[in-house]
Amino acid sequence: MRTAVVAAPFPACHAGENSNRKVSAMATGETGFDDVSFDLISLQYHSLKAGHDYGQYVRDARTAGHEDIAAFFEQVMAQDSERAQKCHEFLRGLSGSGDSGPALT
Repeated sequence: MRTAVVAAPFPACHAGENSNRKVSAMATGETGFDDVSFDLISLQYHSLKAGHDYGQYVRDARTAGHEDIAAFFEQVMAQDSERAQKCHEFLRGLSGSGDSGPALT
């Protein structure tokens, strides 16, 4: 079995998008997480971080008098929040399953 080699702290969410990363179905690299768990954690982090940033975008749009753009940013923020929640649900399901690597068991 090959182990994961990650070129950046946050891998692409789909195996194969990062050509520097070798992947196997159950690989656990230096993080102690399998690739799928690591990818879910990464996506969850980025979704939550983006949601935080979007709050400023909403304020900027409202300050400039662009309520339609503010509403768009709020919609995107809600989508990222839903995405982060879905990652959380998947991670809860993987936790302790033995498929998640030692970091989630």
